[in-house]
Parts: sequence; C-alpha cells; structure tokens
Amino acid sequence: RYLEEIIQPHSTIGVSWGGTLAAVIARMSFMNRGMCRVIQMVGAQNMDLDKLKSDEIARALANRLDCGCQMLYSPVVVEHPETKNWLMQESVIRKLFGNMAQCDIALLGIGQLSAGSTMVERGIFSEEDVADLRKRGFVGDICVNPVRIDGNWMDCPLRDRIITADMEVLAKIPNVVAV
Repeated sequence: RYLEEIIQPHSTIGVSWGGTLAAVIARMSFMNRGMCRVIQMVGAQNMDLDKLKSDEIARALANRLDCGCQMLYSPVVVEHPETKNWLMQESVIRKLFGNMAQCDIALLGIGQLSAGSTMVERGIFSEEDVADLRKRGFVGDICVNPVRIDGNWMDCPLRDRIITADMEVLAKIPNVVAV
C-alpha cells in the first residue's frame, strides 16, 4: 500500500532483486503509471528461479505500473575487476548508471551473508567470498552491496567485481524502501 501511495505518475523507480521483493511486487495492485520508469539497479543473475532475478523483478514492477523499464544487461558479479572496468565503459551501461542517479524511489531487498543465503545458493557469491566478508565484519547486503552492522560498506574486497548501484548512489535517492 505504501508503494501504491508514493509512486506518482512521473516517478523513476529503481529495483534490486530477491524473493521478498518479488513477493511485494506480486501483491501490488495494477496501476496506470505509464509515464513512470523502472530501472534495474542490479546486474543479472543466471539462476533457475525467474521470480528472483533482477530483470524479472524489474519487468514485473513495470507491468504492475504499465510503464517502461530499463534493463541492466550485465552480470551482477564478475570474476575479474578488469571485466567490470570494461563493462562500465560501455555507453549503454554508463547511461543506465546515470539514470539510476535520477531515481525518486528505490525498492531494495536486504540480504544476509551466510553460507545458506540466496546469493551463495544461487552462485552469485562463493562460500569463500562470504567467509572473507564475514571475517571483515560484513553481515548483510543492500542491493548486493555488502554492509557491516553499522551500515559501513567501505573497504569491501568484492566492490570492484560487483555491478550494481553502489551505496553512494542509493544514499542520494530521496525515498529508499528497504524490504
């Protein structure tokens, strides 16, 4: 209901991914918001459950709002920092990241960092990645940005391999709804 109240006719809404977020969108009413824009803020995941994928969640929200959707066609985590650097030089990806900064609303899932987390079960992070993050004090993720209990995200060893709206972008969005 809150989302139905805050999404205005010309809103730009960024979305992340996850089961809880998918469930929220599935329960939203259909709204005629054809002038809105939905932006996928997290790179794609190649997994077997469509409802959890960031691109499917972005499409589902755009369908609920009857509006357009801009997709981030890149993996969410790459193996090598050089790969991320190359992808971020692509004009279509740079443009999309610029559009992320224009979001009025962000709808984000909050994830855990554990061996049983969706990110490990789906192969986005390895168990070794999570163990290293936990050792460094990271406890969860927001939009696939690992964070510590106090909200600090600095010095994340995976930051140069993750393709997502970073915490600096998220901090500037006027209305962030964390689920």
